[in-house]
Amino acid sequence: MEQLAEISEKKEIEILNAGIEDAKYVDENFEKLSREYEGKIIAVKNRSIIASADTIEELIEKVKAKKSDPRTVYVTSFPPKGLIFIL
Repeated sequence: MEQLAEISEKKEIEILNAGIEDAKYVDENFEKLSREYEGKIIAVKNRSIIASADTIEELIEKVKAKKSDPRTVYVTSFPPKGLIFIL
């Protein structure tokens, strides 16, 4: 298994704050993004989409290919239209 570098507490706080901003970006652009990325998982960094994929494994590989640490990106998904969740 791949060894992950330690993240300092200060860096963790920076990552969390960036994630909040990226979540706001997704919320503010939800309608457009949900149409464009329907059925996909997306990775957001610095208020922009850096990768999208059908599976989380594929997304992680794409994020790594862009020289980003998957732990430092905001990840969300947009289910296909008509999908019903029973909770």
